[in-house]
Amino acid sequence: MLGDKIPRLADIKTESGLNDSADVKYLVILRNLFDVASFYKARAEEAREWTPDRGAMSAIKEWNRALGWASDHSEKANTFVLCYETFFFGDTEPRELYDFLEVPAEHIETLNTALEAFRKESAGLETRRLNILSPNERMEICRRGKFAAYRKLLD
Repeated sequence: MLGDKIPRLADIKTESGLNDSADVKYLVILRNLFDVASFYKARAEEAREWTPDRGAMSAIKEWNRALGWASDHSEKANTFVLCYETFFFGDTEPRELYDFLEVPAEHIETLNTALEAFRKESAGLETRRLNILSPNERMEICRRGKFAAYRKLLD
């Protein structure tokens, strides 16, 4: 997923010229649809950041569209696919990501230290999150989510 906060990045048009620049790199962060839908629903219910009609069902449509964009671009040299759960809750250095981003060797230790602290904080947040999806919403996610494309991108 391109991001549950701004998934409409999948709608970037090539006419802008941005997509054709050799300097542009795309980092696609895949997140599972259940978490994305939960966050959409929470934001829609709060009605502070999002409209009330942009809840869990909107998440499915936008997640599927973002997966389509990611699938179309995942083989390109300027695109890197990263699993949200592995990055934020893993325990290994994201060496391939650092290589893709061309991080200078002298910054790796600092990044790893920051990443370790961030992962500890993320683990604490994760234990406090509740699944707010109804049984019907979970069923619709299972029915309509493009999980084959998700699995392919994870591989």
